[in-house]
Amino acid sequence: MVFKSWASFCYPRTEGGLDIKEVLTWNKTQLLKWIWKLDHKPQSLWVQWVKAYVIQNGSFWQLPFKSSDSWYWSNILKVRDWFLALMGTTEDAQLVLAGDVVGKFPGSVIYELVRDKQPKVRWANILCDSLCVPKHAVISLLVFQNSLPTIDNLNKRGLMIITRCSLCEAAGEDINHLFFKCLFSAAL
Repeated sequence: MVFKSWASFCYPRTEGGLDIKEVLTWNKTQLLKWIWKLDHKPQSLWVQWVKAYVIQNGSFWQLPFKSSDSWYWSNILKVRDWFLALMGTTEDAQLVLAGDVVGKFPGSVIYELVRDKQPKVRWANILCDSLCVPKHAVISLLVFQNSLPTIDNLNKRGLMIITRCSLCEAAGEDINHLFFKCLFSAAL
């Protein structure tokens, strides 16, 4: 049995997750909007202030950290460095930030570009059904990944539990028995 972390749910359904955004990557992507505003919203009071008092005559992309920087500005610079490391060059970073639609920040596109990716799974179409109840999607995902806490899996984790199925008491409780062989669940 494989233990599943929260991160394993933060992939698209086609990659074996539940379409939950990974919060740290999404937050960094949204902080990039402040960097995008420096080039695309010159009329903004914040942009005018930053260019006049913080950047002055330099380039934002070359601006060093200072000990006097505010917490928020330091985080913007950290996100800048993170994004530059992913993109490789300043030109590539600016090109990605520009996006395809004039005047609109490409947050979802950037998130899709920078997020961790997994291989496609064959059973994704079962979880991708729009009529699928979220609770059923989570249970199905745990079944497909052999992580459902059946008695068999709990015993593998070190919990000593009687191995007989609690529904029919005829055999050991594992995923195959619970969903396909158990007489009680088959009758339901």
